[in-house]
Amino acid sequence: MIQWVHLTPTALSTPSGTTQHMWNEKGVQRRILRCLVGVIAVCLIGVFAFGSLFTTFVFWDDEGYFLLAYRDFLMGRTPYDAIYSVYGPYTFLSAGLFTAFDASNVTHDVLRWITLPVWLAIAILFAGLVWRWTGQFAVCIAVVLLIGLRLNGIAKAVGHPQLWIIAALTMLLWVGARWLSGVRHVRRAFWAGFIIGVILLFKINIGLFILIAFALAVTLQLQDGWLRTSSFLISVLVASCLPAFMILNVAEAASEKLFVFVYVVSLVAIIFAASRQPRPDPVRPAALLWLSAGLILAISVGIGGVLATGTTPHGVVDGLIISPRLLSRMYHNPFLDAGRRSSLLLCAFAAASANVVMIIHRVEFSQKTIALAGVKTLAGAVLLLSLWYDPRIALTGSLLFLWLLVFDVSQMEPVAYLERTLLALLSVLCSLQLFPMAGEQVDWATLMPITAAAVLFGDGTHTLSKQTVTLGVRYPIISPSTLGLLLAGSLLASSAINAGRMWNRCRSLHAVDLPGTSWLRLPSEDTTRLSYMTNQIAANCRTVLSVPGLYSFSLWSGVPPMEQRRIPSWPFLWGNDVLENELRNPQQGGCVLVSVPGYRFYQNFAAMQTNDDLLTTIRATMTPIASVQDLTLYRVALR
Repeated sequence: MIQWVHLTPTALSTPSGTTQHMWNEKGVQRRILRCLVGVIAVCLIGVFAFGSLFTTFVFWDDEGYFLLAYRDFLMGRTPYDAIYSVYGPYTFLSAGLFTAFDASNVTHDVLRWITLPVWLAIAILFAGLVWRWTGQFAVCIAVVLLIGLRLNGIAKAVGHPQLWIIAALTMLLWVGARWLSGVRHVRRAFWAGFIIGVILLFKINIGLFILIAFALAVTLQLQDGWLRTSSFLISVLVASCLPAFMILNVAEAASEKLFVFVYVVSLVAIIFAASRQPRPDPVRPAALLWLSAGLILAISVGIGGVLATGTTPHGVVDGLIISPRLLSRMYHNPFLDAGRRSSLLLCAFAAASANVVMIIHRVEFSQKTIALAGVKTLAGAVLLLSLWYDPRIALTGSLLFLWLLVFDVSQMEPVAYLERTLLALLSVLCSLQLFPMAGEQVDWATLMPITAAAVLFGDGTHTLSKQTVTLGVRYPIISPSTLGLLLAGSLLASSAINAGRMWNRCRSLHAVDLPGTSWLRLPSEDTTRLSYMTNQIAANCRTVLSVPGLYSFSLWSGVPPMEQRRIPSWPFLWGNDVLENELRNPQQGGCVLVSVPGYRFYQNFAAMQTNDDLLTTIRATMTPIASVQDLTLYRVALR
């Protein structure tokens, strides 16, 4: 049972003399202990990340597509015109930068070693944000562990630009939103605009969502008048209707429509809660000029960089607009977890919490602030545990708690309010990245809600601690700090178990022993599959066309792809020119590598199957010369 204990004035007095010296020693010990715990948490995530990266190679070979594109780029092929891609110019420019513009550095091992420190840095930076905003150490440890675990989807797509997008998002949050108000930090708007431009030219849909979030944040800071009213209406219309319309065009499952509904409700609640709070100083025009300058510079550098390599303007338009739009029309992996029972239960809890908050807010009583802080603390704890248990289930419900970040901000500094407004808006809008393909994108979409849940928990516990001391009471058994310690302790134990499993897995697997895979460890059947087929391609083929695009075999065997213009690994995006040029007019010594499970994997997601007769054509016109597990190598039958 929780007992209220009144504190005497002596207990609250400032220590002096010997007592002060003892408090200083305790402070040093506390800092040492925190450093030790922080190092342990980072090491656990490091072991987990290393094990995930160097024991994972998925059969659809996403990383082969990226590695071949990067190598081709560094060997002189032009992006978009000669290399198909749905990603922006900074995808290629960053690959060149981090491999020292040396094509020989583009290997499976090197890109994994590049990914590992960035993985750790992202987890640490998110935790640093929570520390800067809340000062709650236990919550920071929880964030390091949760973010580190949820980044495991990167191991299935080494080389994917999403890694740099997530890193850029952390930097965007570090730049913050304080430049939206007051005369100080105005020039930070330049870096905010520059980072947004970089994200936009990594992946255009996520960049657009971030632009909408910043437009809303700016609108909320404008002075009252026709400009604020019109900007507010336009921003809300674009943020709620346009993404919802885009998603509903491809959404067939009821769970996806439910997610869209939750998204709109969450967005409206955030805007309503933020608009009713007392605003700090209005945004300065100079800040908007700096923001625009940074955005324009980033876009100019990105597009100018690929144009300088020889890419045509038509190729840039194709890579930035036409190809991404075609991909969203041709492929769709539905997000079905929004309609699961646990997800609905979390949504119901969010609705109940909202009702409780409204009741507390309208009723006047002496401990109103404590009651609201208690709801925030409970909501944050439930969210963190839910996102730890299953992020796919928790994502939908987590959006309905974001408005609490900007509700009842009377205890906050103006800068803290601005930062939380931006975090809430980015969290809800970046969740839209899971459309049209809700694969690893779901895990990546939960990173911002994890941070928001941690800040919500930290805000609640800070207010509880502050108010109980002010009122002269404390909790001897269950205190706000105890809840954070329990949460962090549970996640440390779970992370230790996961890290141990990954380490044992890494030790039990076998080396792949192919060029550029010295550190990669896989089960024996996988190493046999990869090594055998690589040797067969090297011995029998001068060029190889893989269906779907299994480009790692080209990198390992040294046999170049058959197609002149590099095509995507998504087979139903291939144009008719592939069938006409590569299959019907084959080169001498040309081969075709087929993975039927890989082809069916993409076929399951294809909304429009334009080349559904591809396997039939290959089997009818070509001769199989080697086969292992799911892979069959065909030799082109020349006429």
